[in-house]
Amino acid sequence: MFPEAAPNTGLKYGFNRAKLAWYVIDPLFYDPSSKPANVTTSDQSKPYAREVLETEVFPNKELPNGTPSNIAVLNLAYYPSERGPITMMLME
Repeated sequence: MFPEAAPNTGLKYGFNRAKLAWYVIDPLFYDPSSKPANVTTSDQSKPYAREVLETEVFPNKELPNGTPSNIAVLNLAYYPSERGPITMMLME
């Protein structure tokens, strides 16, 4: 199905690799006192940038007082039409 991924293809290895980005949004962007001026409320409410609370994932869990209620979420962005990094593997 993907001939460029076959062994011993030389420089063709990974030729059609798509771009993939991963990131975690710093909790400082959710705190109103430390939020940068260029980050708006509409930016924070977008699905790929909004804060995820622990009670959304675990609705029956009781959090002790004073503990942060947000969860660090690993975000993935997939761009199938953009070329990703090509790693050169020398096949002998």
